[in-house]
Amino acid sequence: WDLEKGQSITLLIYPGMVSFSASTPWQGGLGDNADFFINENEERALWLYFVPDPSGSGEWILQF
Repeated sequence: WDLEKGQSITLLIYPGMVSFSASTPWQGGLGDNADFFINENEERALWLYFVPDPSGSGEWILQF
């Protein structure tokens, strides 16, 4: 999905490991992959954003 600022989507996923990737053209292009485990009958709101690496490397880290 290619979302514009302020847009969101709702997805129904099945229990187990959920892997995803996120990217943005902001700051010259940021992207990363992540995953999490979701249990049966569990709901989860997932907010994705990038933050500056606290080490001062100039890199950005995907947070969720």
